[in-house]
Amino acid sequence: MKAAGIDVHKSMLAVVVTEGGGEGEPDFERRKFGTVASQLREPADWLAAAGVREVVMESTAQYGKPVWHQLEGHFRLYLAQAQSNRSPRFRRCGRFSIGPRVPLHDPLTSLRQAVEVCTV
Repeated sequence: MKAAGIDVHKSMLAVVVTEGGGEGEPDFERRKFGTVASQLREPADWLAAAGVREVVMESTAQYGKPVWHQLEGHFRLYLAQAQSNRSPRFRRCGRFSIGPRVPLHDPLTSLRQAVEVCTV
């Protein structure tokens, strides 16, 4: 199963797709997309064509909301909080507590277990 990570910036989306569960080092496909309203459908189309089922999105401020709405209903979505925005022990995100960071070994397993998740 393939998973993707999206780093949302004000004027750019950095998207990485990987497939976990294999032997050796995972392969990564990387692509950048614009954030203008007319460009926000492109990442969703690319992820669907790549066979992605789960997406982890890291976003600060309000920039991630339009991206989230484009992906919602098409993928299982997770919202991760940037390491630099966390308090030392934990931080509350909605009604979920965010725990310590876990190293990424198997991308899919780690995305589910370690990317401090706040599902919306």
